[in-house]
Amino acid sequence: MPAEVIAGRVEQLLAENKKLTKDLKSGRTTGAADTMAEVKKLLEESEKIGAAYVIVGRISTTPIERAREAIDMLKKKAKSAAIVLGFSDDDKVTLLAGVTDDLVKKGLKADDAVRAIAPIVEGGGGGRPQMAQAGGKKPEKIEEALARAKELIRETLQR
Repeated sequence: MPAEVIAGRVEQLLAENKKLTKDLKSGRTTGAADTMAEVKKLLEESEKIGAAYVIVGRISTTPIERAREAIDMLKKKAKSAAIVLGFSDDDKVTLLAGVTDDLVKKGLKADDAVRAIAPIVEGGGGGRPQMAQAGGKKPEKIEEALARAKELIRETLQR
């Protein structure tokens, strides 16, 4: 094997090792229990409009599947809810929205919500009325995007 190939592979392994070490230090490898605990806390602290919970907040970095499971769990627990979660992974943003069927019938749709707030984090996305996702490039704007999501949900539910 040529020396330059070996040198390139060593550099790649060192970069992977550095990222894994950073992930471990940041607690990124913590499991489902932490994500679920975070979203349960968001539910406890959430605002209620009529019978509907408005659950909006930033969570720790988590695999996308875990965030989706968290939204499903919140929908079951709350029965009637509009949920928007945001998190960052290095310089990438993920926004997820979930809306229970009763609120979809009232005109509140997850895909509309993420399309409205994704540009704030310089991103885009979409999905279905019950579940949608967006990505973006501006982690420093997550709070602004979440605040806008909360406003949009309130406006729709208070109509």
